[in-house]
Amino acid sequence: MGNRKETYRRRRCYNLKKIIIVFLLCMLIAAGSFYPVFADEDIGGMVTDWLQQKTDDAIQKVDEAILEEEKEQTERLRKALRVKKQEAEQELNHTADQEITARTEELERYADELIKSLNRKQTEKDQAAIKKEFEAIVKEAKGKMEDVSVLHDEHEEFGK
Repeated sequence: MGNRKETYRRRRCYNLKKIIIVFLLCMLIAAGSFYPVFADEDIGGMVTDWLQQKTDDAIQKVDEAILEEEKEQTERLRKALRVKKQEAEQELNHTADQEITARTEELERYADELIKSLNRKQTEKDQAAIKKEFEAIVKEAKGKMEDVSVLHDEHEEFGK
């Protein structure tokens, strides 16, 4: 049993030492945060200094918060711009493809119309040439027929 009592006493002594050390540290921290005020010092100046320090700290915190928020918003804007840029590029490509398709179809239609017009003109020219040839053939045939008719008339006159 003696061993148990010694263990209990050691623990109690160790715990007591820990409490004393923690108490002394707290006292040192608390004593360090207090400024002694002497009668000849200006209390208003101390309050002004304290207020200035707190104001500076607050301004610094606000500046840090603003900078952090600015970074976040800048990154957010960059991401949004990337997305919008990709969307605009896709839309532009789509529009360009549509325009290319429309213009090529329009050119094909125009070329088809020119070909048809050319065929019509060529056909009209060919028809005019053929008509002239037919007219020439008809004139020639009429001339030959008249010659034959004249010869026939002459032959009939001699035959009578």
